[in-house]
Amino acid sequence: MATQEDNGIPFTIHQQQQNLRLLELPQDLLALITSMDPPRWSLVLRSTRASPTTSGNAVLCTDTKTYEIRQVHSSNSVLVLQPTEIASVPTDGQLVPAYGISAIARCTTMLELLPAKVDAPALLRHVLQEFSDPQSGLRNKQAGEENMTSQGPSKSDIFDDMPLSVQEFEDAWTELCAFESDSTCWVPTAACLCGIWRSIMSAASIKGLSLQDSVYIHDLVELVMENGFEEPLLHAVLSRLHLVKTTPRDGWATISADKCVPWVGTVLLASESLQPGGISISDFLLNWQNLLPEAWRPHVALNLLRLTGEVLATIKQQDHAL
Repeated sequence: MATQEDNGIPFTIHQQQQNLRLLELPQDLLALITSMDPPRWSLVLRSTRASPTTSGNAVLCTDTKTYEIRQVHSSNSVLVLQPTEIASVPTDGQLVPAYGISAIARCTTMLELLPAKVDAPALLRHVLQEFSDPQSGLRNKQAGEENMTSQGPSKSDIFDDMPLSVQEFEDAWTELCAFESDSTCWVPTAACLCGIWRSIMSAASIKGLSLQDSVYIHDLVELVMENGFEEPLLHAVLSRLHLVKTTPRDGWATISADKCVPWVGTVLLASESLQPGGISISDFLLNWQNLLPEAWRPHVALNLLRLTGEVLATIKQQDHAL
């Protein structure tokens, strides 16, 4: 029986090894990279300014997601190979190149990408200055001028120092009703948000506007600013409550009842929970209803809110009226 000798593939180890690091990708990211329209990548470093607990680890960001980069050690060496010319073999009087493979790098560690579990609003709130007193605001600088006019990082500066993708950053910015004025960024307190919402309700009533319909923002600006609130803050609140997940366009905003009702309850509860003596559930629900257009008041219910143990402890247990 005839046999054919197989000497295998020639293998060598390159004398000068290259410094390479292998990167292991999660399946969803690999699918994005190999798609017809791969996303843009950016490599950023966690900043100590972004959070008091960050350790300087690198993260990899696409436009919509953030991945932790973790170094993983392996007891098995991984060799990186490439085709190489081994020798020239005489064939019919001619030298024909012979090829094999050569190890050009030896990797004992790998980089692994894991979806980052980051509380984006908490990170953002940590670096933003708090806007609490509209009477000492950015427009009325007679009172509290030293605090409210101090220059801080701009929105673009904050984003450059955040371990977040563009979408995660913008979602957190919108959720907090953060706003920028004179290249300085602010995050309003719950009491401030309650105040500007009352001002919006009052302005709509004076102007004869229905918040259930599309509202021309210019009709609200003057009256809201007379109460000491800034126009950028008004736009931030309306963007937070806008029906679709975009910034209101062409000066019009359509407020979503599904967004507005729980948001008003959340900021009202956060504001009232700071008061001593706890919160009466019946009084809280009544105040919540009074801060909404009449057609939306039947939707008020505690199960719309994310109640933490700390907040629940402030509610009077003896009052169970709904």
